[in-house]
Amino acid sequence: MSVKVDFPETIEKEIKECFGDEEINRLATEAILIAAYKKRAISRRRVGELLGLNYSETEHFFKEWGIPFNYSIEDFENDGRTLDPFTNK
Repeated sequence: MSVKVDFPETIEKEIKECFGDEEINRLATEAILIAAYKKRAISRRRVGELLGLNYSETEHFFKEWGIPFNYSIEDFENDGRTLDPFTNK
C-alpha cells in the first residue's frame, strides 16, 4: 500500500528537515497501524509483526505512544463466562 500525504510546501520542508524520508514513512505506518488497532481491525500482536517487533518491543511501542489495551468491560465479562466452568462457583 502506498499513501500520499499533502502538506503545504513550507511545512513539508520543515518536516523533511526534522525527519528523513525513511523515518517519515515509518511514522506514517505506525500512525495507520495504531488507528487500525484502536478500531479493533488488527491485534497488538499483528501491529508488532507488521513493524518487525518482538513481544517486548511491541509492548514498549504501545507504551511509548500511550496506547492502552483494547480490553473492554464486555471483553472482561466474556472472559469471566469462559472461565466459569473451570472455577468452583
